[in-house]
Order: sequence, then C-alpha cells, then structure tokens
Amino acid sequence: MLRIGKWLKKRKKSNRALKILLTTNAFVLIAGAMLAPIYAIFVEEIGGDLLDASITAGIFAVAAGLTTLASGRFSDKIKNSELVIVFGYLLLGGGFIAITQVNSIGALFIVQAIIGIAEAIYAPAFDSLYSRHLDKHQEGSEWGSWEAINYFTYAGGQSSAD
Repeated sequence: MLRIGKWLKKRKKSNRALKILLTTNAFVLIAGAMLAPIYAIFVEEIGGDLLDASITAGIFAVAAGLTTLASGRFSDKIKNSELVIVFGYLLLGGGFIAITQVNSIGALFIVQAIIGIAEAIYAPAFDSLYSRHLDKHQEGSEWGSWEAINYFTYAGGQSSAD
C-alpha cells in the first residue's frame, strides 16, 4: 500500500513546462483536426476534385519533410527553442487563416506548402524542448501524455467540425 501512495504522490507532482507544451500543442492539433472532415468538400467547392485533395496532402507532406531536416538541425544549434516554436505556431496560424481566403486549387497548393513548412519549423524544436523537460524515469508516461493529447484532440476536432 505504501508503494502505491508514493506512486500517486509522484504522479500528482505536475511538470509545469510539459503542461504548457501539451496545452498549446493541443490547440494547434485541434485546429488542424477540425479541417479534416470537411476538407474534400472544401476542395470541391473551389473547383478541385479528390485527386486535387490528395495532391495538396502530398504537397504538405513534402514541404514538411524537407523543412523538418533543416529545422531539426537549426533547433539543435539555438538556445531559445521556445522562439522557434512560437514562430512555427504563428506561421501555422497564418496558414489556417489563409485557407479561409483560398479560392483556387493553385492557391491551396501554396497554402498547404506554407502549413507544411510551419509544422516542420515548430515540430523538432517542440520535441527537443519537450524532451528536455521530461522527468527522469517518467519518460514513457510523459511521452504517453503527448500521444494521448494528440489522439484526443484529433477525435475532438473531427467530431466538432460542423
């Protein structure tokens, strides 16, 4: 019984930095998840089809993949990775706002590339900062918290899109 009490006491101690990172990232993830259920309809409304929706996803992925390589190296070299995360979030927010103004497939291709770049800018710095704040011997559960937030926000965003 004493062991369980110690474990509960340890778990009640909260890591403030991780809470902040999880909360801010949850907002970003839910914003993206809210777009998913209506994305194909949106693409069709601006003159595209299912192939165009797939191409935009590919553009996002290639832009994110290429940028992640450079961003990861950059985040290793700077001291204030928080600023890189903030810049990535701001660029991502700008991309989400830009989506509301898109009226052609070509413009959507550009915006998806910007969103991919933005995500790739903040992700390595986020992961690095998150890793720095992990508590020793709780790495698995703290990364598990991030994974859970990722899935829960995706589910919430998917079900709340109207």
